[in-house]
Amino acid sequence: MTMKIIGLSLNQNLKKLIENPYTRYEFTAAKSSSEKLKAFEIGGELKLQIMCGVVDVGGSAKYLTDNQYTSHHAVASYILKSRIATESFNWKDEEVKNLTDFSHVITEGTHVVVGIQYGGMGVVTLS
Repeated sequence: MTMKIIGLSLNQNLKKLIENPYTRYEFTAAKSSSEKLKAFEIGGELKLQIMCGVVDVGGSAKYLTDNQYTSHHAVASYILKSRIATESFNWKDEEVKNLTDFSHVITEGTHVVVGIQYGGMGVVTLS
């Protein structure tokens, strides 16, 4: 069995699938966007982009930037985090290197996706 990467076929034995399920939950009374982003373990450049409005969040993610509370509001949130598995490949493996030229990744790349985590997050907020 093979998988496609950059439009090329990659042998399945080069893919690494780790089943590492976990479920974690927490209750929080966070009102500020910064506290909410911390609860979801969002930091660095993405946190800055969300807080500055560069990244527009909508749908369920609107919770992260919703801070329309007054002093008469009491807010409590239940946050559920779940992961099923992690899948990745080693782009420095010789067999992968032979498929394409990755030199531009080393000299010009800022972000390279070599894996994905399967799972989800959910939040229930009462105010």
